[in-house]
Amino acid sequence: MKISYLFLLFFIGISCSDNTDQQPTVPAKKKVSEQIKNKASWNVYHTPDIGWGYRIFRGAKLIIDQQHIPAVPGIKGFDSRSKAEQTAQYIMQLVAAGNDRPSVSTKELDSIGVINLEDYTIPKTRTDVQKTIREIGD
Repeated sequence: MKISYLFLLFFIGISCSDNTDQQPTVPAKKKVSEQIKNKASWNVYHTPDIGWGYRIFRGAKLIIDQQHIPAVPGIKGFDSRSKAEQTAQYIMQLVAAGNDRPSVSTKELDSIGVINLEDYTIPKTRTDVQKTIREIGD
């Protein structure tokens, strides 16, 4: 009986010991798969009659499909591959900061050299928008 108590105490002592030398493998694998799943990437593409656009992905999931220049009225793509790439890289910085639905202004696009703000007339008021619509219709 004494032997079984000693054996039981020995077994409890071993199971309660601190095994800090051993590294858990399952959580590390899970962390790597989550990093791959959450990794952001981008590509650019050309659409006839529109121009260059870009796509932003988080893992395999498409989160942004930007066929035209953002923040600019109308359906007009970027006029060059490099401008679409530049914008995609800028948007990627916003996505990397945790924003899955980033927005960009014409001033920001101008500051990174993608558009020239002077080339675009952006309506400021409802009256300006209605005037622009009438001009397009004429």
